[in-house]
Amino acid sequence: MSAERTVPDMDELVQRWVALGDRTLPKDASKAIPGKKSAPSGRSLKPSKKKVLSAEERLRETERTIQVKIQNEDDLRVLAPLVQRKYEEITEPELPLPKPETICPYCDLPLPRSPSAKLQLMLNTALQKSTADPRPDNSLGRIALTAVKAPICAQHRLERDLIPKAQYNGWKEVIDFEDVERRIESMASFLQTLVDDTSGDENGLRASNFFWTNAVKVTNKANVGLAGNFSNFHFTQPGYYGERGQQIIHKTLLRVLKMSEETALPLTVLQLISFVLMPEVATRLIMDDMGIDYAKAIENLIASSTYGAFMFPAEEV
Repeated sequence: MSAERTVPDMDELVQRWVALGDRTLPKDASKAIPGKKSAPSGRSLKPSKKKVLSAEERLRETERTIQVKIQNEDDLRVLAPLVQRKYEEITEPELPLPKPETICPYCDLPLPRSPSAKLQLMLNTALQKSTADPRPDNSLGRIALTAVKAPICAQHRLERDLIPKAQYNGWKEVIDFEDVERRIESMASFLQTLVDDTSGDENGLRASNFFWTNAVKVTNKANVGLAGNFSNFHFTQPGYYGERGQQIIHKTLLRVLKMSEETALPLTVLQLISFVLMPEVATRLIMDDMGIDYAKAIENLIASSTYGAFMFPAEEV
């Protein structure tokens, strides 16, 4: 039984393939293989240093990981498409740099194709508070204090990435926050029953409530401190209602519900509000908005939190 052979040197592999009569790969494919001396002795091809290293890394990775065993010419033909792809990767031209006017002058990330009037105003206003800082990949680059550039970068991320995602998923772009308080008040009876259910009955309202059982499970694992709060953080956000919605929900809950440290046990009142009542209210608002069931509303609550934080930031008091 003959010993198994692993993949030969890539340069040898290309030459053997071409020798079989398959002309799909250009005859000079081997010139793209690092180490092939096609120039006179003492000289070598001189592509850019970055490109040579990149090609070599890709080819060596192929030699190490694929470990194809070549037994005869049929095996070699099976490997031919792989060699072709590797050649195309090496010879593929680099993509042109984006036009400076299409990227952010501060973070160099793409701007939305149609910037809003708000974003355009922010960019124009920042010109007076920033200085030119041309860079190789952004001739219109500028430098500014974080307080100046951060809101701009947050806004263009919102417009370019998050708003299209919100539109696709059906998340609200306009919310009647004056009506949110009334909608929460209509849930007061249910929420108060949830707060008062201290019986520990396995068939009780708390036992069947997703947010209550999750919060208790986390705190029972000795994660009551910072770690516990962090592990539950994504449930403290009211989805696409954002920080502004969070303010209204928190204020309304304190006004319409009667809570104490005793009724909140084994949680604190703050944990009860943050980990149970806040997401419960937001979930029910989302159910009503989107006409979906409870489980789907929780999925949207979590998925839309980043969008909500950018779209509806906290209202300054």
